[in-house]
Amino acid sequence: MKKVFVLAAAAIMMVTANVKAQEINNVKVASPVVNYNVNMNMRSLTRFLLLDEQQASVMAYASDNLIYDLRKAGNEKEVKQPAAVREAVTRNLKLAHNILDDKQYRDYLTVLNRTLNNKGLALLMQRDENVAMAE
Repeated sequence: MKKVFVLAAAAIMMVTANVKAQEINNVKVASPVVNYNVNMNMRSLTRFLLLDEQQASVMAYASDNLIYDLRKAGNEKEVKQPAAVREAVTRNLKLAHNILDDKQYRDYLTVLNRTLNNKGLALLMQRDENVAMAE
C-alpha cells in the first residue's frame, strides 16, 4: 500500500513539473517599457539652441507635430509601431534640418536622441531596423 501511495505522489509531481515547464516555454518575453507621451519644453529648447523668434515658432510647430505623431504611433498595432515612430522622428528631423543651422541641428539631435532613449523609443526604432535587415 505504501508503494502505491509513493508511486501516485511521484506521478502527480512529474505531471505538475511537466505542465510548469510547458508554461515557462510558452511565456513571451516582455517588451521594454515604451512611453509615447513625449513633452518638450520649448522655452528650454529655445534657450539651449539659441533660436531666434521665427525659428522658435517653427520649432514649436515641429515639436507639436512630433508629439502628435508619437501619440498616434502609440495607438497603432504593435507590429506597426516601430515604423510609425521612425516615420514621425524622420519627418521631425527633416523639418528641423530645414530650420536650424548645422550647430543647432547637431545640438537638437543630441536632445532628441536623449529624449527618445529616456522614453524607450530608441530601442523600439532599433528593433524595427533589425527586422528590416532580416527581411
